Amino acid sequence: SSSSSSSSSASLSSCHIGIHIRRGDKHTEMRFVELSEYVNALTKAVDHTQCTKVYLTSDDYSIIQELSAMISHSPPLRHLQIISNAKEDRTGHIQSESNREEKLDRSIHSLELLLDLDILRTSKIFIGTYSSN
Repeated sequence: SSSSSSSSSASLSSCHIGIHIRRGDKHTEMRFVELSEYVNALTKAVDHTQCTKVYLTSDDYSIIQELSAMISHSPPLRHLQIISNAKEDRTGHIQSESNREEKLDRSIHSLELLLDLDILRTSKIFIGTYSSN
């Protein structure tokens, strides 16, 4: 049985692992890292920290769903609680589209990003790419 869930209202303990996966137009700068590589890194992080919560964020909600499913089907990880603030309407950050958004939408997205960064900075271990920007 899996205790994996996705919820922005779940509380984070002092021991959580943070994962950020950038998609959208990022492929123009570098290849996407396979989700299996994130699962491998998460397995090592859990072994090292014994954390039971994962804060998962991405600019693409489908990635949250896909990685959550992979985690829930992985025996060493299925006990983890997945927490995310990602919105279902996010399909990947495209800078040229973002530049055309209304000011209020840009402000909301900026505040969501700041929330993610604040939670990720308190992670015991952060998993992401060097160029996650």
